[in-house]
Amino acid sequence: MSDAWQVFRKTLSDLWDDFYLLAMANVLWAALNLLLVTGPPATAGLFVLTHRLARGEDVGLSHFFAGFRRYFWRSWLWAIVAGAGFFILGGDVVLMGSLSNADYVIFIQGFFLMLLFLWAFLLLHAFPLILEQERPSLRLALRNALVMFASNQSFSVTLFGLALLVALLSTLLFAPWGIITVVFLALLGNHAVLNRLTVHRAAQEELT
Repeated sequence: MSDAWQVFRKTLSDLWDDFYLLAMANVLWAALNLLLVTGPPATAGLFVLTHRLARGEDVGLSHFFAGFRRYFWRSWLWAIVAGAGFFILGGDVVLMGSLSNADYVIFIQGFFLMLLFLWAFLLLHAFPLILEQERPSLRLALRNALVMFASNQSFSVTLFGLALLVALLSTLLFAPWGIITVVFLALLGNHAVLNRLTVHRAAQEELT
């Protein structure tokens, strides 16, 4: 749990240090999403920019556009898979809720809601994992994100709870989504993945 707080604080620190750049990238993301077709590539651009920032590398809006171009089609695959998952799981939550108020139905609805949150977690970590791959694969990234969740449940649940809190507060205030929230979540996902990979590699070195 302490590692999750450390990652969250590091994300806040990076956000503060590069606030104007990240805010510009988030506003650019919001504008490009109005065109729909450029929405997923803009999301890829945010992940690429924040990936470099999380690794301590120099960043600029040029890296946003580089990610936009490089992952244009792969980002659309990510978006289609993401949308399908949200549609199916979200539909199950709504359908179960409309059937009955019986305890067993509420239990099933809660189960699908948990799967919906897990799906959001996997998506938040999938793109950072793609950026760490030599040969980008969404299927492998989603698999590794699931393994990461299962192997670090306390870390994952705590960090995702904090991300969910940020998302809910941003929804209540509305404006942060267009200014800083999305890039913050992308940065948080990158920091989380890099933190867990560092821990994993350190453990592997101890075994050799």
